[in-house]
Amino acid sequence: PRQATPAAWAQVWNDASSNGVKAVSGVGDGAFFKNGRLTFKKNGTYVTIEAIGTYLSGTNTVEDQQVQIEKQLALDILSRLG
Repeated sequence: PRQATPAAWAQVWNDASSNGVKAVSGVGDGAFFKNGRLTFKKNGTYVTIEAIGTYLSGTNTVEDQQVQIEKQLALDILSRLG
């Protein structure tokens, strides 16, 4: 498969983040949570994380817990990327 250009990824990011359910602060250059997934970017790297089995829609407490789990995973990834 062909790789998308940085401009293409930027457009995907803009479209997705504008429809994101919840902005998540303190992760990379920007992050948002939507449909049980945390998506973040750092420089030219875009990452989506889903902690499978933790998402239950309609309950803010569970959703908040999932966001925190995925946020910690994102921070761990970022620390390894340097």
